[in-house]
Amino acid sequence: MSENSQGTGEQEIQGCGLNDVEKQLHEVHQKEEEELHKQHIAEEQSLHKAHEEEERELHEGLKKEPDRIFIKVCVLTISGRFPDEGFDTVGIDTKPRNELKRAIEALRLVGTDDWITRADSREIDPDKSYAENGLECEVKIDFGAREGGGG
Repeated sequence: MSENSQGTGEQEIQGCGLNDVEKQLHEVHQKEEEELHKQHIAEEQSLHKAHEEEERELHEGLKKEPDRIFIKVCVLTISGRFPDEGFDTVGIDTKPRNELKRAIEALRLVGTDDWITRADSREIDPDKSYAENGLECEVKIDFGAREGGGG
């Protein structure tokens, strides 16, 4: 019986040792998971902060990137304004035609094929970029029918 007791005792000791090892491994694994989770949260916060900073810069006015400058634009028509409030931020290298298409759709304008595009009290070419039209910073585009002389 002493052999059985001794055998059982060894199994209990081995069992305790295994449980201790399992507990230690579990604790190590938990710490690793916690550390990874902290790193993930830190990375997300960093990306979020960078995105917020970029958005803030875009909405504050000109933002220079290596090869790009942004300007603020709105479209004014007899039927309304696009966007409803404020300005859209677009690249100075884009064409006013893009913003006009968005305004036509948003304001549900029809019969605009012969309308003219004006900015800074002069007619501009909607198929040339804002830069090519000599526009910068903040642009209010007047979009409407050509004024005819009554007789």
